[in-house]
Amino acid sequence: MSPPVSSEASTQDARMELGLQAGYAWGTDNEAIVHDGGGARLQLLARLGSYVALGPEVALYAHAGSRIQIDAGEVGHLKNEALFQLGGVVRLVAYVGRVSPAFVGGLAWYRAEDSRIGFSVGVEVGLNFVDWLPLVVDARYHDDFDIDQANNNFRTLGLGTRLSW
Repeated sequence: MSPPVSSEASTQDARMELGLQAGYAWGTDNEAIVHDGGGARLQLLARLGSYVALGPEVALYAHAGSRIQIDAGEVGHLKNEALFQLGGVVRLVAYVGRVSPAFVGGLAWYRAEDSRIGFSVGVEVGLNFVDWLPLVVDARYHDDFDIDQANNNFRTLGLGTRLSW
């Protein structure tokens, strides 16, 4: 097994990437109430050339899947749930010096207030100012395919790093 790649030119030629991010998620439930919480995301991506990477990712955000449960007497109580995501992601990246902006999109199974299949779209910026430890910032919008549930979505913001080899 070869060591992680450290230079910018070598990173573009890498075959695999392991990404780890700490993040925050804001979820909106069916009652249009926002719930949020911190968490983490882990990715293992295969590089297909210099500009495309794809593979699985998993994320878990505490309390972002919470919701207010309205009972028959119109009394609500908080149901505290974590937001769990398991799916695949594709990243289309460009290299501009030591900055690498990217489009990020994917499909996933989300477990929060209801289990559902959904999609995510967003942007990512890699800052390669330190060769051995790139900084990655990620912002995404996640939604399901149920057009009858307009409020069943969430947003995530992440900050982390990526190892390439």
